[in-house]
Formats: sequence, C-alpha cells, structure tokens
Amino acid sequence: MRPILVLICLFLDTCHAGKNRGWLPEGQVVRGTRPQPRTGYGAAIIPDLFVIFGGNVQGTPANDVHVFNSKVRTWSDVTGALSGWRPSVRSKMGFAKGFRNKIYMFGGIGMAGTAPMKDLWELDLTSLAWSEVIANGPNPSARHSMGFVGVSH
Repeated sequence: MRPILVLICLFLDTCHAGKNRGWLPEGQVVRGTRPQPRTGYGAAIIPDLFVIFGGNVQGTPANDVHVFNSKVRTWSDVTGALSGWRPSVRSKMGFAKGFRNKIYMFGGIGMAGTAPMKDLWELDLTSLAWSEVIANGPNPSARHSMGFVGVSH
C-alpha cells in the first residue's frame, strides 16, 4: 500500500474502498482529534503506532506529538502527557524509529530565519519521556531536510 493513501485515510473521518486498500475496514471511523494540517513534520511507525512530531502548522513551527493507534483507530495528542525537557519547535528534522519503542530526532530548523540545529533527542514511547542525547564526541554539523533512518542489526 502507498503510505500517502494511509495518511489521507487517517486524516479523514472515514475510509472508503479504493483509498485505504484494506488498511482500515470500509467505513471505519477514525476517532480522536486528528493533528492540524502541517508540513515538514517528523513521522515514524512503531508496531501499531504512527507518530508525528512538530512541523509547520499554519506557517508556525510546532513541537507537539500526535500518535495514531491502528488497533483502536484513534488519534491522541500526547504532548501534555510527555515528561522531561522537550525539543524546541522545529520542522524539517530527521525523525526515525529507534529501538525498544524509542524514536530519535536530529536537527531541523526552528522559527523563520533561524539557523539549522544539531541537537539529538530521544522520545521513549513507553514512558512518554523526551531526553536530549549527549553523544561522545562532536555532533554532526547542523542541518535540516535530511534523510534519517533507524536500522536494527
């Protein structure tokens, strides 16, 4: 199935034959409050969960976190439930599934006219906690709009 079709289906109230290709049953209602339309957001899939972070919402960078649970077909805004320091608002960041229900985010760009970032963050979906990752050695240079992939070995 094409991922864009899944996203279109998730942002609509219901799914219709030919659009979801079996990912959601015909006419299945998507519950919860869907995220506002946005560009430049981070997205990752962890079994049964589709997670999005930040991006530009009506031209303003955000740092909110929304989770779609495919088992119960429900969107949740988990931003208020997150603990720890949070990454600053941003879009065009690297965002990828890590290990053991964790997602990693690197770089991106904040408010208009600001320089790209070079910070690395971890979001633990089990504890709903953000933490900045301090690596041994220097971080890669600041950047945005890059590819970012988690690989298990």
